[in-house]
Amino acid sequence: MAALAIANNSALSANTTPPMVAAQPHQPFRFLDLPTELRLQVYENLLVVGKVFFTPHWVDMREGSRYKDFTKYAKPEVAILRVNNQIHDEAEPVYLEKNLFVLPLHWHKRHPFHEFASASGDDRGVCSAAAKPSMKNISIAFDPTACDLAHTQTGSDWNSDEGKFDDLSSAERLRVAHDRAKYRLLFDWDYLRERAIFNLQSQMEYLELDFTNAYCPVGCCRIFNQRCHLSLFYGLSPKKVTVLELKNENEEKRFLSGFEFYDDEDEDVEVVKKFGINFGGGEDLWVRWQVEGEDRNDDGNDESASEEKENNEERDEV
Repeated sequence: MAALAIANNSALSANTTPPMVAAQPHQPFRFLDLPTELRLQVYENLLVVGKVFFTPHWVDMREGSRYKDFTKYAKPEVAILRVNNQIHDEAEPVYLEKNLFVLPLHWHKRHPFHEFASASGDDRGVCSAAAKPSMKNISIAFDPTACDLAHTQTGSDWNSDEGKFDDLSSAERLRVAHDRAKYRLLFDWDYLRERAIFNLQSQMEYLELDFTNAYCPVGCCRIFNQRCHLSLFYGLSPKKVTVLELKNENEEKRFLSGFEFYDDEDEDVEVVKKFGINFGGGEDLWVRWQVEGEDRNDDGNDESASEEKENNEERDEV
């Protein structure tokens, strides 16, 4: 009887064992099935970091105000722009319109801002040609190191109508060298202004101008090209402007004096209100994106913006 009971229990156990269920294949998350509003929140979380830094010139890294806290800003996750065309087209405006792009010193001589510049090598492009008109927030430095024209004088320079080298006193030579170098520098800065107006968004949200290193090549004075700054303002029409590293109130007045050429009725106070000008002492609009507690340690070689160019041109076709 005991043997029969054991046999019956074994049969019962066999009959009640659940059948084996075949493993279901892993189902990918259907991101594009999310509502558009949620997808935009994801893009913003990945791509909006406050400030986007291109590979900087060493002078800008060491001397410029714009890179003072660059290690406190995260890198944008631009790889998402390569997933497919739909995601790229949805995400790129978020990336371009909500970040401040800190342009390198020679940005106006690099692809795509200069039509004859190379898009590869050490001077590879700053961004894609399609992206440049969509940037709404930019930072530009006026720095003598960005000038390609020689500051020194050649033999032919010293045989001009202003006087031969041997016929001039030391003070006269210094004056001639100063005036020529200053002219060349202002000419180059005027080209920067022309490239900005020609290439960038005509209705900017925010414009930052850095004058940290705006000294003449001789070192006797500070340099401003009021007409250049004026045309930048009226050409790009920014809603807010921050001017960095003017040394005192006298320099602020010199900066604003350029507006007299445009409208004699503009008083300094009205000009400041019209363009929302902040001379570096007010609220930093971008500090809220700084990452607390851990600095980014990459020696300033953040190539996220250049990587976005590659992503834009090489993304998969789906």
